[in-house]
Amino acid sequence: MKKIVFFAIAVMFFASCSNDDNNQQEYVPAAFEKGILVTNEGPFNNGSGNITFISEDYSTVAQNIFRNVNGYALGNIVQSMGFLDNNAYIVVSNSQKIEIVNRYTFQSLDSITNGLDNPRYFVTVGGNKGYVSNWGDPNDYADDYLAVVDLRTNEITSTISVPFGPERMVVYNNKIYVAHQGAYGQNNLISVISGTTVESTIMVGDVPNSMVVSGNSLYVLCGG
Repeated sequence: MKKIVFFAIAVMFFASCSNDDNNQQEYVPAAFEKGILVTNEGPFNNGSGNITFISEDYSTVAQNIFRNVNGYALGNIVQSMGFLDNNAYIVVSNSQKIEIVNRYTFQSLDSITNGLDNPRYFVTVGGNKGYVSNWGDPNDYADDYLAVVDLRTNEITSTISVPFGPERMVVYNNKIYVAHQGAYGQNNLISVISGTTVESTIMVGDVPNSMVVSGNSLYVLCGG
């Protein structure tokens, strides 16, 4: 599965590429400022998840940019990627970690490896706080939670128990709306989180998998 994150910054862009199948590409600072980032999960259990960069004019495709810049693989199942300022937060689900990189150079800055259990998605609130949805054991409906991250230290400071199968999240008015798709099962809820408290739950259609805020409304797409 591939998930695509689009971003564009009004700055000068330069990228180098090579046709070398061994990925011996020479990267320059700020090589990934303007274009498309693709998260590639990779096959289960073989640790080959990676990130692809596609330039805005589609003339350059750079594979495995994290590994090529940092010299080691991302890990097993690259699930998603979130952003805050100059940082990208790459959620690597089966490896139980989040890799933090400069979003424009992909140089590694830090990683979060403690307190995560089958992490899925990442959002930020207010600039200093992050939330990570975690399935725990996908077959255990009672161990799902959100991990709360202090982004100044990149440490998990608390957890919030939530209904099973938390997936994508959106932030609106400093509250987090969490879609509960249901992990390997099926769920039909949206949780509303304020701080470290579940304020309420909203019943929707089965398998809510995507959300967007427009105006004062939250639109939820359900897979059924």
